[in-house]
Amino acid sequence: MKEHLIKSKHRVQKHGEVFTPSWMVQKMLDTPGVKEVCENIHATFLEPSAGDGNFLEAILERKLNAVVQQYDQRNWKTKSLIALSSIYTVEDRKKLRQARMSASRLSWSAPLP
Repeated sequence: MKEHLIKSKHRVQKHGEVFTPSWMVQKMLDTPGVKEVCENIHATFLEPSAGDGNFLEAILERKLNAVVQQYDQRNWKTKSLIALSSIYTVEDRKKLRQARMSASRLSWSAPLP
């Protein structure tokens, strides 16, 4: 799937809006120190310019992986909610981000016994 990093020339000129590609997000989150924090479900993240939510979704995915690896199945719901509630943004493109993060969280349903 091709990512659109620039929505329009006008938006780049007016707002400086250029989106971070997924491969770069992953590389940035793999930086030593950052990687370990992404695996801490209690660590708080604030994304001031979330755009389409690439960083938010990647961080949530890493936190949910940590939940699966670090906790038993009966704690999955509580721990995954803690992971989700530790990620914040201040930008107002709320509906798109909520949809992406909800879809990401729902795809991580707890494994059946």
